[in-house]
Amino acid sequence: MTAYAQVPGVVADYGHRLADLMASSSDGQLVGAYLHGSATLGGWVATRSDVDMVIVLRDGAPKTALTAVEQVLAAHGPDSPGTGLECSVVSLWQATSPGPPWPFLLHLQASHGDEPVHVRGDELDGDRDLLMHYFVCHSAAVPLIGPDPREVFGAVPRSVVLAYLVDELRWGLTHAPAAYAVLNACRALILASRGDLVSKVAGGRLAVDEGLGPSGVIAAALDEQQARSEPRPITPAATAFVEQAIQTLDSEARQPRGWTRSHSSTPRSPHGGPAQSHDRLGP
Repeated sequence: MTAYAQVPGVVADYGHRLADLMASSSDGQLVGAYLHGSATLGGWVATRSDVDMVIVLRDGAPKTALTAVEQVLAAHGPDSPGTGLECSVVSLWQATSPGPPWPFLLHLQASHGDEPVHVRGDELDGDRDLLMHYFVCHSAAVPLIGPDPREVFGAVPRSVVLAYLVDELRWGLTHAPAAYAVLNACRALILASRGDLVSKVAGGRLAVDEGLGPSGVIAAALDEQQARSEPRPITPAATAFVEQAIQTLDSEARQPRGWTRSHSSTPRSPHGGPAQSHDRLGP
């Protein structure tokens, strides 16, 4: 479904260090640790991008294992390259059978100079944002430790993903910088039309090449995303483009069909070659 970009070395090294620490401290309860987001899709920029990870524990893992993983993430999250660490910890069942209310074990967000923010899964009914993490992991995660992502992350239906993207774009119009809304609209249109999961930067470039939106608006968003200009409020022209994308995606989400392409891909290691399986599922 997607062409794998080589994960930036600083991200790969950091991810491996966290994965090894979690594996050694969780008493055999770690199924896998997976990178996703811009580090695997391409377009990761140290001044704009965070490190996205999903950690999978065995079903029924004792609370001590979750606490050990949480302690590793809290201790080393602020050391993340880029702008910080965004990490979700889920059980194997939650990953393989994704669905509402999208339950989880732990969310942890850490940024430089701030105390990490922890949210345990028993504090909330669930988190709908996880559906997109699962979708990306199923299609384009890079395993730091663990089996092929397709063995761990279940598929999320096309209609569910597109409906989520509609809501995300509506949110971006009023809560995010212009680049976020515009480039997410670009890559959502590419996903809906071609079935290709791409980064914000690749989505913007493809949208220009294919005439999916106003080139000036998209070029300005690309400059912002790649730290060539400062974040700016969204303009009327950008708003009109995003609103048109919302209409297109909303219509597509109502169509009872699957993805245009097969989503098949070869898992890659964080250094760009074929992934080596480190299967901790056990016999």
